[in-house]
Amino acid sequence: MKVAAIVVSHGSAAELAENLPALEAQVDELVVIANLPGSVPPGVSALANERPLGFAANLNLGVSHTTADAVLAVNPDARPEPGAVASLVSFMAAHPRCGVAGPRMVFPDGSPQPSRSPGPWRSPAAADCGRPASCGRSARADRGGMQGRCST
Repeated sequence: MKVAAIVVSHGSAAELAENLPALEAQVDELVVIANLPGSVPPGVSALANERPLGFAANLNLGVSHTTADAVLAVNPDARPEPGAVASLVSFMAAHPRCGVAGPRMVFPDGSPQPSRSPGPWRSPAAADCGRPASCGRSARADRGGMQGRCST
């Protein structure tokens, strides 16, 4: 499976200089998007926007510049551990119905970093895990055969 990483930089040249080498070594294609002038370190090839775009528009732009089978959306401050991308690819290959996979994210000190927001949405079935729907961690919704469950 060919993998591309798309990194949108909005003034994050310092983070990119530090983190791109670890990412570039793990992907087949790397697409960097400079959302603002000066957003990439010297020597890094990037698509430069004429005006700042939103995150989704930047990702769509990046996808249009790749031929990969799988695409990673990577923040400029993210540094993948060795083998992280291969692990995600392996998981997706073993689960052909998997459309989205994400890594376990940690802060530099090794403590868990939440990778999602509880958001304003709640399912009527959310309370079946025993927590109130307002806790932000309840999530059991049977929609189209997909089930989300509390992880803790």
